[in-house]
Amino acid sequence: MRTSATRRWCRHWWLHGLVLLALGLTSAGIWADESDPEALNLLRETGEQAEHLHYQGILVYRHGSELETLRVIHRGGSEQERSERFYSLTGTPREVIRKPDEVICILPDAEAVVVDRRQLRNPISEAIPDRPETLDTAYQVSLGGMDRVAGRDAQTVLIAPRDELRYGHKLWIDREHGLLLRADLLDDQHQALEQVMFTEVSLVESVPDAWLEPGTSGESFSWLRPDERPDSDAVEPAWQIAEPPPGFTLISHRQRHLAGHDYPVEHLHFSDGLASVSVYVSPKEGTRARERRVRLGLMGAVRLLRDDVVITVVGEVPPVTLHRFAEGLAAASPPEVEQ
Repeated sequence: MRTSATRRWCRHWWLHGLVLLALGLTSAGIWADESDPEALNLLRETGEQAEHLHYQGILVYRHGSELETLRVIHRGGSEQERSERFYSLTGTPREVIRKPDEVICILPDAEAVVVDRRQLRNPISEAIPDRPETLDTAYQVSLGGMDRVAGRDAQTVLIAPRDELRYGHKLWIDREHGLLLRADLLDDQHQALEQVMFTEVSLVESVPDAWLEPGTSGESFSWLRPDERPDSDAVEPAWQIAEPPPGFTLISHRQRHLAGHDYPVEHLHFSDGLASVSVYVSPKEGTRARERRVRLGLMGAVRLLRDDVVITVVGEVPPVTLHRFAEGLAAASPPEVEQ
């Protein structure tokens, strides 16, 4: 029990305290039909620049009535050079070290260290889409006014959803350096769901190795490591989403080995350019799974039972979107056989 609870704790903090940098808008009704090319170009340039920046600063994260303060240290560079360190300055002590080949989450109160080989991106650059030009199907993107965040001039970018299947976003970008300074997310009633912002940040010429060393070694803690069995492409997929919700496309379809599962789980990963949804299909035999609906911050999950399988849909999207994915799951069409 302690192991599973600790994993959930670490995942919750990392995904919802940091990675779920999301953004907000003011009014969907005022948007033009097409996105502003200048706004899309700013997002593209910011994404390219942010990965190579070296910086340190203090982030404030707010979700509902909860407030957390974190220090972030980021080393930019190539994919094999980028590293970062986050640690809490308020509340329960927690720390995350991201290296090129693994992510380490240190939980002093639980006397545990969780190691994951999944490569979670920098939560600041995570809010900037890799390919902004693909957003137009699901969002309308435009420039807002100028503002100031952490003592820096910031250009606002508004990202409005075209339907109720995703959230809207607002970004504050340091245009000079291409650094995201603040990110708000609003629901369909334009109420803030989450806010993440720098209260202070400084760009530096380099980040010494010592800055990235954990504050606690964790040598005497319990170390929880991922299943070492490698994931693989689903050579003969058993399941598919024949008609994904508008704007979402299939990014990957794999067989994954997850802790607590004796057999591989079929994993379908979808994205609309900003929001992502994962669909997991596992055998029901030998499990005591029940249908459930859960929300942790912006992360929602729906579990449904169908025939001999358990369907779990997880994503940073409104509940209606999770249900659309779950209800759209169907057996994959058998491959055509040449005569």
